[in-house]
Amino acid sequence: MEESYKLVLDNSRGLPGGFYTSDEIFTAELVHFMSKNWACAGLARDVSETGDISPVTLAGQPLVMTCAEDGNIRTFHNVCRHRGTVLSREAKHNQARIVCPNHAWTYALDGALLATPHAGGAGRHHCESTDGENLDLVEIPTAVWGPFVMVNLNGGAGRPEDAMGPIEDRLGNPDLGLLRTGPDYDVTLDVDANWKLAVENFVESYHVPMVHPELQRVNPMEDHYQILGGDHYIGLGGRADGVAGSFDPPLPVFPHCVNMDKYEALYIAPNLMVTCLPNLFKVIILHPLGPGRTRERLVVFFIGDEAMREDLSDARATVMRDWSLNVNDQDIGIIEKMQKGRSSTAFDGGRFMPKQEATTLHFQKMLAKRMLKALEPSYQPPADLPVANIYHD
Repeated sequence: MEESYKLVLDNSRGLPGGFYTSDEIFTAELVHFMSKNWACAGLARDVSETGDISPVTLAGQPLVMTCAEDGNIRTFHNVCRHRGTVLSREAKHNQARIVCPNHAWTYALDGALLATPHAGGAGRHHCESTDGENLDLVEIPTAVWGPFVMVNLNGGAGRPEDAMGPIEDRLGNPDLGLLRTGPDYDVTLDVDANWKLAVENFVESYHVPMVHPELQRVNPMEDHYQILGGDHYIGLGGRADGVAGSFDPPLPVFPHCVNMDKYEALYIAPNLMVTCLPNLFKVIILHPLGPGRTRERLVVFFIGDEAMREDLSDARATVMRDWSLNVNDQDIGIIEKMQKGRSSTAFDGGRFMPKQEATTLHFQKMLAKRMLKALEPSYQPPADLPVANIYHD
């Protein structure tokens, strides 16, 4: 495993097929990549009201997000401190507490243990053997960034503002408090492919003419540019005018937007992909489920309350159908084919086209660098990953 990561960093060689099919490598990525960074667990709208509970699985861990009486969003490991039973299996509203389905141990939405029925015998709800122990739910560091609930599973990722600051700067510091969405613009999709392939596809435009012919007509490959963001992000930019700028009446835009005909799309390690247009903000949250299985949550946000007017419903539906679901379905189709190809003994990591796939290589280097830091701390990686825009000649 370590030698393949070194070949990525030292020789710009691609990861071989086993890195997309191996249970061992998948588990290592969950532990050393997904869990050690600020990852997106869900959306603040999932737990926006007091009494809301929303379970989610992230990096193989069952979690539950809650909104307690103080209005704060918290995230806990979704397991009872007694015998490890999963506490909540579905989203609920107007809940005062969380009750274990096994022995009815009961917790407040701030994680505090409230009751241990019959723990000391029939009718005795106290057990002296656990006196002095903290048996509250295990809380996970949580931060709300715009519409996102960000969590750090191992607690060692540093301050969330340090992680998110470079992203905001790159996107021009859009007012994320203006983002609006609804059930019609929030879908979950299961993909028969490794999570890394979703990222690799997202950050390059080389495939656009072949995979997205409708998109090629309004936002052609040659008008895209690649974005390298050091250790913080990678992505691409392109034209925004042909994708969502032709509606009448027009969709509202971010205030102080200075470039109406450009968009940028960024992958934010480890599991968040965002596309920022003047009048749209599209999101894909990746939940790796196995070496060849990924769950994607695709959400489209519009800008401000005015964007949710009834007379703009057709425009919103077109954005969701034509420029979100259809495009993403095309991407899913191709990465599922790529996943099947990763099982071939003939695939040795492939080749990167520098003019087209610098971002894909950059992603693999970002991953390799972080994995080697955990697996082989003595290894000294090459110079810092570059920050640059790469344009077509």
